[in-house]
Amino acid sequence: MNPQKNIPSSNKQSPKLSNNDYEKLVSAVRNYEDRIKEIEGSMYWRTYQFFTKTKLILTSDSYLKSDKWRFFQRIRFLFSGPGLRLIKKFILQFFGLFFGKIAKIFKVKARTIESPYHLYMENHFPRQSDLEEMRNTIPHFKQKPTIDILAFVNSSNFKYLNLFLNALESQVYEKVSVSFITDEPNDKIAYTLNKVSRNDEVYKIIEYQNLEEHLQSSNKSLFLLADISCIPRKDATYQMLQALSKAPFLEYMYFDNDFVSRDNQENHFKPYFKPGFSPHTLLSRNYIGEMVLVNGKLIKSIELPKRPNFYALNLTLSNAAKYVKRIPRILYHKIEDDLNIAL
Repeated sequence: MNPQKNIPSSNKQSPKLSNNDYEKLVSAVRNYEDRIKEIEGSMYWRTYQFFTKTKLILTSDSYLKSDKWRFFQRIRFLFSGPGLRLIKKFILQFFGLFFGKIAKIFKVKARTIESPYHLYMENHFPRQSDLEEMRNTIPHFKQKPTIDILAFVNSSNFKYLNLFLNALESQVYEKVSVSFITDEPNDKIAYTLNKVSRNDEVYKIIEYQNLEEHLQSSNKSLFLLADISCIPRKDATYQMLQALSKAPFLEYMYFDNDFVSRDNQENHFKPYFKPGFSPHTLLSRNYIGEMVLVNGKLIKSIELPKRPNFYALNLTLSNAAKYVKRIPRILYHKIEDDLNIAL
């Protein structure tokens, strides 16, 4: 069987862009994403949406016959079975909207609401017995390469460092090395990273401007690029090697993810099941995310962006790769702070 047929979309080349075009595109998309997120997260926008839906129900003719007694028909509809159900639904949404704000102000812990995703987690997240079984199969792997984790650290994600390190120490597949990549000469960051790496050869500190030199001199065949706000699942590196054992020709892999809050990593929400690889979709947004596994030959063949930026990295890597694949598993949890209610 020809392996290329298994991933036909991977052979399509992305539109050729210069480094300057990448920088402009990344900057424009990031500005739009930040603005949209700011608007949609505001209390004004959410309140406006609630009252817009309410007004639509009260003024729409979709539930009613059209005649001169329309007003009385609306009143009659609201007191009917379907109307009362709609009123109940919107009252619950209204109180849910403002309860989230009150809970945030008074630091009240919102009750975790059971959702279909929690059922998905029960069926697809590994149990302790599954993790033990994975550990027992590792000695039978034909190849057990060391994965060099390029962990990008800066002043905005530095607060997640301990969570990221704890996740690495609990990996089922433990044959990894960690290179902290930073371009900010911050004393606090430098002191902490030096303390972590002082007595452990697994950890290194590399300035971003020296990253290309590090890559060229490295003898590693696999690199996991990750923002440290992306917390890998315990079986993440194991599942990556499993995927590679089935398709060793792959050069570039990305994964599904969900979200957790910094204060409660047990409450998972907003699962992001990503689409298959599409270079044109990637030009519109960074749907691949901030954790990818890259073949050593591929990453050594590209010119890195001037500053660390995952969107620019994904554009460059996907443009150079011949074989790209999404691994349909949630393998990391993106930390999202300042949550109202996690549904």
